[in-house]
Amino acid sequence: FNVTGVIKDMENSHIGNVSVILNSRALADDFMYTGYTQWLWSFYVKLVPDTDVAALEKALTDHARKIPQFTSFHNNEPLAFIPLKDIYFTQISPFELSYSPHIRTNDPVFIVIMLTVAVIILIFAAINYLNLSVAQSGFRAKSTAIQRLLGNSKRGVFWSFIIESVGVLAVSGLLAVVIAWLAFPWFCGLMQVRMSFGGEMSLLGGVVIATIALVIGILAGWAPAAVISGFSPIEVTRGTFRRKSKSAYSKILITFQYVITIVLLGCSAVIIQQINFMEESDKGFDVESLIVCDYDRSVMPRSAKAFVDAVKAVPGVVEVSMCSGYPMDIDCTYITFQDDEGVLQGHTVIYADSLFFKVFGIEVKHENAHSSDSYWLNETAAQQLGVNENTIEYTGARNYKFKVRGIVKDFFFRDFTSPMGGMEIQQLSGDSPRNIAIKVSATNRAATLSRIRDEYNKMAGGDIFDGQFMTDLIASYYKTQTRLSNLLGLLSFIAIVISSMGMLAMSIYFTRQRARDMAVRKVFGATPHGVLGLLMGGFLKLVGVAFVISVPIIYLLMQEWLSGYVYRIRLTPVPFLIAGGIVLVIAVLTVAGHSVKVAVSNPVDSLKAE
Repeated sequence: FNVTGVIKDMENSHIGNVSVILNSRALADDFMYTGYTQWLWSFYVKLVPDTDVAALEKALTDHARKIPQFTSFHNNEPLAFIPLKDIYFTQISPFELSYSPHIRTNDPVFIVIMLTVAVIILIFAAINYLNLSVAQSGFRAKSTAIQRLLGNSKRGVFWSFIIESVGVLAVSGLLAVVIAWLAFPWFCGLMQVRMSFGGEMSLLGGVVIATIALVIGILAGWAPAAVISGFSPIEVTRGTFRRKSKSAYSKILITFQYVITIVLLGCSAVIIQQINFMEESDKGFDVESLIVCDYDRSVMPRSAKAFVDAVKAVPGVVEVSMCSGYPMDIDCTYITFQDDEGVLQGHTVIYADSLFFKVFGIEVKHENAHSSDSYWLNETAAQQLGVNENTIEYTGARNYKFKVRGIVKDFFFRDFTSPMGGMEIQQLSGDSPRNIAIKVSATNRAATLSRIRDEYNKMAGGDIFDGQFMTDLIASYYKTQTRLSNLLGLLSFIAIVISSMGMLAMSIYFTRQRARDMAVRKVFGATPHGVLGLLMGGFLKLVGVAFVISVPIIYLLMQEWLSGYVYRIRLTPVPFLIAGGIVLVIAVLTVAGHSVKVAVSNPVDSLKAE
């Protein structure tokens, strides 16, 4: 071919993974690109200003519906335009993406969840800064009182704490930029985009970050500044201000943090359970040690027999099947027909050779003695058409009659978001398949796959082999859910760390508030264990309250999320208990150290300090 030119890589665009751009006229003689499959292409249209888009969509749809191939492949659905700026966040089916692999999309719900949790974590940090500042007020009370006694005004003390808070946030902002720079490649992988950190950062971005740090610094420092600057110098010197301080607001804020943390952990646990269920549940066929690949007839020999023979000679290969379509293949043929009762029937069709059932381990429930031109039906299709073991030929549709070869047990050929549909398995005509299925031994599977790749690429004259294990193919269908699970897990970890800091601050604050009370109790005979129980009991009650609030939230959120799956797990107490247990253990470890220190301390020292 002739090289017309070289274009710059298209970054920051919904278009990706493009190596070669061809003029469609160059494909005019290739039926694979100009036949019925052209209805699965993506078309880019530039409209003149003020075009009536709705009217144009209707006119194009009316014209397309006059063409039988369009009606067959699009189920008579109307054509619709998607603005370029909306494509990245448009839900496009895996089937459509298989014919438009250059299109990059993302789930808007995923973005909203990430931004929401990021804001919540930012609120966590502000709350904990407030709690830590108030908790440290005992150390700073005397210096503040001295400033007031030496003539500094209450307003001056207040703004000095605000300036300190803004300074802390400025340093935090700089550290955040450094961490963002280090984590940017991981973030790009998570979002499935190609961007450079330097290219995305600008003067405006720096101003925005500085403004956010300033605003949060003022808001986070306002309450501690008001509390500390409001201390009466006389009460500080007498040591009475601590007994007047209240911690109810801190308890509410800490409980809120643990509610969010338990919800994140609980949702992560449920999503992981659902992913494991989808990947590990019985699919109705053997998924282990099974390799599937496309057979590209445009570069491979028209007859696949030579390749099949070469693959069978590879050590570790058990059996090979030629087919057009296979379980979990999104490119399977789909047909529709109307039966004599007026019901529109729709079936997925796989064309396969005689070894197909053996390679995939599909169970045959009943077989008739028919020729190879008869059809196999799965249980769902048989039920839909009223076919049973005694049916020799299906005659329930005027324009669609066929002999019944037999009935096979239902097997999943779609992901778990779709119900089990009707399936026909017809005899592959000739030896020119669209796919190859290869059963290999369980030992040295990677080496076997590598040898098969070598055989394929040698015949194709290039490195174009796309074969993969069935387990990897199934996992790829749930990569969005896996990304969500990983993100929630990471955010849960961050939330736990920040919440623990808040709990530690409250522990310090609370135990100092009650130091004199605990000392008096010990003087009157209280044991260290009893004192420890009193100190920790209050904190553990907060976790209990947070758990009670979190359970219905997790249940409602996960019921809604699971409703998108036809086949799903049942919600059990396990993920709720795991989330609550993790937070409980971390809370105990967080407050135990300071509480034990107070419980075993000499009461005389505490009373002297008072």
